[in-house]
Parts: sequence; structure tokens; C-alpha cells
Amino acid sequence: MAANPSILGILIGLVFVSMFAGIFALTITEFGDNYSVDAIDDVDLDKYDKLAELHAQAEEIKGNVSQVEQPSGIADILGGFFYNAYQVLASIPQSINFMYDMTNAGVDDMNLGAAGIIIRNALFTILLFVVFIGIILSILLKRDGL
Repeated sequence: MAANPSILGILIGLVFVSMFAGIFALTITEFGDNYSVDAIDDVDLDKYDKLAELHAQAEEIKGNVSQVEQPSGIADILGGFFYNAYQVLASIPQSINFMYDMTNAGVDDMNLGAAGIIIRNALFTILLFVVFIGIILSILLKRDGL
């Protein structure tokens, strides 16, 4: 049974993402109002442009895949399996680094001092927790056949 995303699941996901984005925006606005933080208008959006780095990573993987030849034996298949697993494991820290850099840049732009460090760590922890719970739920749902 193939698990295709349903329109209802996509809409629910969009609602939750929008809700959390709205809560985050309201929180930052309240911090700005209550603590006289005027740095919100001085944000440089170029440091949030991670698309070029992601594109370079995708092109590198594409180049590596295009050089792969048809496996000729069991050793090639097993070696390719472990090599692909290694490539996936090696790309995970880079993805986490992208998330950390973006949360760090966002909190630094707000200029909240010591509270900014706590907010950054909380955002990063929540993000990792949500990703971890999503992975665990997808494994459990696939195992149960849902």
C-alpha cells in the first residue's frame, strides 16, 4: 500500500505551519514592542538565502549519481547500498547546520541579548523535536499499515 499524501493532510500541515509562523511573528512583535527593539527593520535578507548552497549540494549528488554504473555483482550492490547510506548520513549534519544557521541569523537580527540565545535554542530544539516525532510517527504508521 503506497502512502500518497492526501489533500487533507497537506491542508492540515499548512494550517499548523501557518499557526506556528503567526505565533512566532506575534512573539517577535511583542518582544519588539515591550523591549524597544528597533533592529527588526534593519534585517539583511541575503544571509537567509541558502538556496545556492542547497543547489550546489544537489548538483554534487547529481554528478555522483550520473557516474554510477550498473552493478555487476552482489559485492557491487552491497557496496552501493552502504555507500548510499553513508552519503545520506553525511548530508544530515549539513541540513541541521542550515537550520541552525537560519535560526541563529534570525535571533541575531532581533538583537535580544541573552534572551535571544534562549529563544534560538528553544526554536532549534522544537524544530528537531518536531522532525524526530515526524520520523517516529511515519515509521510507526508504515509498520501498522496505515
